[in-house]
Amino acid sequence: MGWTFYNSSGQQLKNTGATAITYLDIDGATDIGADIANGDLLIIDDGAGGTNRKTTVDRLKTYIGSAGVTREGGDTGENTSTSTSVANLTTASSLNILAASPFQYSVDGRRGTGASGCVAHGLTLTTSGGDSTIRVPTAATSGGLWATSSGDEVQSGGTWAHFGARVSNYLQNMTFLGKARRDNGGETNTVTNGGDNNAAFPTGAITDVDIIGITASASALVGADELQIHSFSAS
Repeated sequence: MGWTFYNSSGQQLKNTGATAITYLDIDGATDIGADIANGDLLIIDDGAGGTNRKTTVDRLKTYIGSAGVTREGGDTGENTSTSTSVANLTTASSLNILAASPFQYSVDGRRGTGASGCVAHGLTLTTSGGDSTIRVPTAATSGGLWATSSGDEVQSGGTWAHFGARVSNYLQNMTFLGKARRDNGGETNTVTNGGDNNAAFPTGAITDVDIIGITASASALVGADELQIHSFSAS
C-alpha cells in the first residue's frame, strides 16, 4: 500500500510514483565547501525514462572524453632541481594512453639565477613494456627538448609536443616546440623538431610521462611546472 505525505506548503512526498523535482530544495542545502573530487555522487535519470540511479563524478571524464579529448593527468605543482646530472623533475603517472590514441603534453620551464650555464628539459615515456627515453638533455643542451641560454639571469619558457598514434608507419610521429625567453624580453633557443630521430616509439600503453632536467651549475636551478597531458580519440 502506497503512502503520501504533505508538507506545510502542500508538496507531496510519495513512496510510489514520482515526487516532483521542483520540491527538491537545492538552494537550502549546505555547500560542499570543497572541490568536487573522485567518488562524489550525482543523481542521474538513466536513459531519460524515469530510472533514477546514482553515479560518481569520475564517469564524467569518460563521457567528456568520448567527445574526442580527455585530460589524462599531469602535475600542476612546480618541481626544481640543481643537479648537474639528469634528474626527474615532474611526472604524470597512472596513465593509460593506448597506442592508437594520439596525445599531447605541455610543460612550463624556468631557469634560476646563481651562476652562468644552460639548463634543459628532456622526456621519458614509461609504457606497460618499459621505459623509452625520447630526449636526454645535457648541460650543453644537446639532445634536449627545451633549453635556456647560459646567461646568469632568470629565463622561462616551456615545451609543447604532439605524438601521433603509435601504429604502423607512424612510430616516429612526434612534433614539438620548445622556447625560452630571457628576462630582458629576448627569445633564445627556440627548438622545433618533427620526430624522435633515434628510434620508433613504444607501442605499449603509456603509463607515465616524466620531464627530466639538468643544469650546468648547481648554483642555478632548473624548474618544471604545469605538466598537462591530453589524449584524443582513436581515428
